[in-house]
Amino acid sequence: MKWMSKVSVHQVLGGRYRVIKQIGEGGMSYVYLVEDLKLVGKRWAAKETKLLQPDDAVGVAAEAAMLIRLNHPNLPQIVDFIGPDAEGYIYLFMDYIEGETLAADFERRGRSLTFDHILRLGIQLCEVLQYLHQCQPPIVYRDLKPSNVMMDVHGQIRLIDFGIARHFKPNQEEDTVCLGTVGFAAPEQYAGKQSDTRSDLYGLGALLMHFVTGGRTSQFGKAGMDAIPQEVPAAFRQLLQKLLERDPNLRIQTASEVREKLEQIHVELAKAWKGNQPASSTLRWRGTGTIALMGVHSGVGTTHTAIMMAHYLAHSKQRVALVECMRSEAFYRIRSIFDGEPMRRTGERFTIHGVDYYPFLESRSLIPLLHADYDAIVLDLGVYGESSMYAEFLRANLSFVVASGADWRQEDLSEFIRQAGFTHTAASFMGLIPLATQQVIRDMEQATAIPQLHAIPYHVDPFHIDEDARLAFQAVLPIEQTPTKWRQGIGKLLFSRRSRRDVKN
Repeated sequence: MKWMSKVSVHQVLGGRYRVIKQIGEGGMSYVYLVEDLKLVGKRWAAKETKLLQPDDAVGVAAEAAMLIRLNHPNLPQIVDFIGPDAEGYIYLFMDYIEGETLAADFERRGRSLTFDHILRLGIQLCEVLQYLHQCQPPIVYRDLKPSNVMMDVHGQIRLIDFGIARHFKPNQEEDTVCLGTVGFAAPEQYAGKQSDTRSDLYGLGALLMHFVTGGRTSQFGKAGMDAIPQEVPAAFRQLLQKLLERDPNLRIQTASEVREKLEQIHVELAKAWKGNQPASSTLRWRGTGTIALMGVHSGVGTTHTAIMMAHYLAHSKQRVALVECMRSEAFYRIRSIFDGEPMRRTGERFTIHGVDYYPFLESRSLIPLLHADYDAIVLDLGVYGESSMYAEFLRANLSFVVASGADWRQEDLSEFIRQAGFTHTAASFMGLIPLATQQVIRDMEQATAIPQLHAIPYHVDPFHIDEDARLAFQAVLPIEQTPTKWRQGIGKLLFSRRSRRDVKN
């Protein structure tokens, strides 16, 4: 019989943490939301565990020590540890993650996730497993399952419950105890053999299999293959098969390799989807649309053009966010100039003439911005080949490539098309050529066979749009200045393929 919690609402733990409510319960613990009486306004999650045997204190203390040393955005941060008390109760205080487990999210969505969503979850899990496995000694999580993964309100996942995680011991032939969840744990965890980092990769494969089959199975085999939807790419089927091999030596060996394969599948999927869309359209998007700009090389004016585009949209009564998607201090310098203060690298949003600027932040997710009531989000992706968000270029409602019109750089655009895998006749983006004459545009259109190249006029101040700039952007971003059902007097963009809010995530 499970032990009873002795925590009650309004109780103060450790003289500092007042209990607000219970938010979770597991086989070996209870979890409560608490408020910090010392740091006013701060809330934490408190995990209550009771020692069933005196020796258990060593294991619980080891879990706390392990987590305190870890530092990764997909892991909870431990802030305090109390106990054990005279009755054996121990309390671990950590980040409060506002969200729900992947298990709850899966059920709420009717056990149906889009393939794109599954890929994004897999990539995030690979990132945190790669971090754990590269620790010295490596940390094996050993219980990867939907109920042990939280998703916060920004779409970022966090591994929780490190109760059976442990350091890998190379000279140990078997685990001290066989633990894990049936259906998700690797075969070696049941066979009395030692689990290692490859055991976590099996768990990752089982979790992905569970999601892609709508919860019907977490194992590969005849029943598993039949349960995978026909539209799932062959490359993903092959990846699942390699992850779910019973023999660890036959599996993919590292999380970084799995991540590379998932990212490649994601890019190919996005490229295939966008390649099937028309190069231009008169469809209006509903909700928030994304506009991506990427330079074929550095120094072509990608950031300058992105700023001009964002302020053109804001000048046309659009609600606009401009997001810096590469490592740079450009936005910080801009804020410093406008504020007249020393440069601050905080990552927080600031606003200039109606445009919300979001400086580069490693852990920033676009998901909350897509639900922030913006009409458009402009993404400054930096230089092709250096950007980690190429998939967003492919998935954006509108994609622009910024290139040079100089004679000696005009071939760069054709080289981009070749390297990125586009065909000249089906390129699903538009080209922007700063400072180009109309003759240069005609020459480059003939050389690249891209019918949608546009000149961007010289404009020294990208924060104020003059008539020449307005006319140039009107050609690529036409706006209808008519009332809509939802917003009186707010112009709607006429060029979208479809809204990202229309995609079921």
